[in-house]
Amino acid sequence: MIYGEFSTDSGYKKTLNTDNLKDYTAIFCSNDMIAFGTLAALNELGISVPEEISIMGIDDIEYAKLVYPSLSTVDQSAYDLGVVSALSMVNHLSKTTIDPSYQLKQHLVIRNSVKTIQNNK
Repeated sequence: MIYGEFSTDSGYKKTLNTDNLKDYTAIFCSNDMIAFGTLAALNELGISVPEEISIMGIDDIEYAKLVYPSLSTVDQSAYDLGVVSALSMVNHLSKTTIDPSYQLKQHLVIRNSVKTIQNNK
């Protein structure tokens, strides 16, 4: 696990400063912007995505389908996230509780930045 900021620049710099990248099979980024920076750094280092390393982000922002290779990502509704966050804050301020088991709906958006693995059984 590598910690950084939620930005393209952070993803780029952290990837360039990661030792033994050839030992990795996949990188999962905390958002799509970090993944864009990671993708740029890997390209600069001559590491092929997804042939050598798969990359995945979170958010499914508009540009995820426009980069090359197109970014696989987790889609979650920013609107729903905002609603749940606002309700949590209001409930906290009014000293009421929110259902801790509430989960936002998410789904995988598989594009070209993740390698398909064949099971040869």
